[in-house]
Amino acid sequence: MSKDDNRINPYPIRLPQSLRERLEAVAKANGRSLNAEMLLRLEASLDGQDGFVVNDDLEARMREIAKEEAQKIIRDK
Repeated sequence: MSKDDNRINPYPIRLPQSLRERLEAVAKANGRSLNAEMLLRLEASLDGQDGFVVNDDLEARMREIAKEEAQKIIRDK
């Protein structure tokens, strides 16, 4: 197997500024690069998924947020 077999070919894409900003925000929240977020979403759409993927980092952050919110509720009682 040569190095070229695993090479990802660059592909320029024109995005409306608002879409790029939304993708950048979601990528940042998910701890991914813009490119990684776009690839994940494209693959998910082709696989028939809804695009919402919970990885270990996102799951940990979701648990952290849930814990913080639960503590607020308990504190405010």
